[in-house]
Amino acid sequence: MLHVLVPRGTGDAVALQHAVALRTIFRGQDLGSVVCREASIGGGAPGDENGNYWRRTVSVDFWTDETA
Repeated sequence: MLHVLVPRGTGDAVALQHAVALRTIFRGQDLGSVVCREASIGGGAPGDENGNYWRRTVSVDFWTDETA
């Protein structure tokens, strides 16, 4: 999981833009013994109880060959 954090007031559009870029970087990548498969972006939410930042999470499904 990759977390994108932007300052409060920046807006979800900025967080989503960074999340899309991360998803693009990792989706389908072959990193030796780790192969990234699908990547998805979760909904935006305040990052803490004080609301100082906005968070988007990118989840990357992966497979690893432990024998490699």
